[in-house]
Amino acid sequence: MKCNIVSYDHFGRGITYINGKITFIKGVRIGDEVEIELIKDKKKYSVGRVKESKNYSSIFCPYYYSCGGCQIEQMTYQEQLEFKKKKALDILTRYAGINLNKIDIIPSKEKYYRNKVIFHIEEDKIGFYEEESNKLLDIDKCYLVNDKINEIYLAIKEFIKENRNLKEVMIRSFDTESMLAFKGKCEVTNLYYFKDKVSSCYLNDKLVFGSDKIKTKIFAMDFYVGRDAFFQVNSKGLESIYREVIEIVKNKDINTILDLYCGTGTISLLVSPYVKKVYGVEIVKEAIVDANYNKKVNNISNTEFFCMDAKDFLEKYNKEIDMIIVDPPRSGLSNSARKLLLDKKCNNIIYISCDLMSFARDIKELSREYEIESIKLVDEFPNTYHCESVTVLERK
Repeated sequence: MKCNIVSYDHFGRGITYINGKITFIKGVRIGDEVEIELIKDKKKYSVGRVKESKNYSSIFCPYYYSCGGCQIEQMTYQEQLEFKKKKALDILTRYAGINLNKIDIIPSKEKYYRNKVIFHIEEDKIGFYEEESNKLLDIDKCYLVNDKINEIYLAIKEFIKENRNLKEVMIRSFDTESMLAFKGKCEVTNLYYFKDKVSSCYLNDKLVFGSDKIKTKIFAMDFYVGRDAFFQVNSKGLESIYREVIEIVKNKDINTILDLYCGTGTISLLVSPYVKKVYGVEIVKEAIVDANYNKKVNNISNTEFFCMDAKDFLEKYNKEIDMIIVDPPRSGLSNSARKLLLDKKCNNIIYISCDLMSFARDIKELSREYEIESIKLVDEFPNTYHCESVTVLERK
């Protein structure tokens, strides 16, 4: 059936209406007339697929219409940025009651930006699952990951021809150091095939060779990151986020900062030269181990890390804090964490978010006590519908 694309949803899918029912289609542009087939027909909506893949000049990945990793590659990069700004304004207006005339976005590297990825393995095949499917898409390269990861990926493709019982591999690669973490069955000695290709290698949670951390540099500081620790996947994008945070801290009269969901301590340590004291809180034990290690290698003495749930720390800590920085997971703040933040009555909050919907929910409640001083988007995930935001809140 033929249909006309009239708009986009928040996931970058084209919207059309078939017999009055809203229908979503990946990989099309507003104004297109396309031939589609329905692949899902629900009571309130349908999902369609173009019968013939559109050959837009902006599409650089041959797997785009099959793979679920990218969602908006049919748009030029400038169109992607405009889509994300419009999406942010719409979500903030609709779900948080915040009306902004415009919002700024910091662009990023369009391709080859990810420093971490997980590939699935089935015997001698490796890649990603097809969209809304358990069928493995065997690819030659991924256009979102950095060049070093693609180089390691090709080595793994050769390796699994003779080692067919592996199920998954995580690759993390910074600057000059890389890490592999396999799941499945394999002779440990066989993994030394990668000895001259990566800095460290795991099999089923056990370190086979190398260090348990790999190093990267952010501005003038060195950071070591373990296998399971959270770290921003876009190395250039994270610099944009952290530069924003540092400038905010430098331009305010701040003595004490509480950094919740601090991960490996990146933000805590980067803002430490500009304040008297920083407290970092993170529930993941491995991340706190890395944070303390990073504190030591960078010779920082005014930062203290706690392995605790953010809610528990807020309940117990009763000293004065000038600024709270929160960088929660995609689900956002818990109900109790939001309430405790309001109870703290801290003068300034910086909220870093990777999900606009959970952010809108949280900011709606926090706006009872706080005004928005500024919101800026950072395009941490080009070619996907995801976006990072950095918001400064000031107590009324």
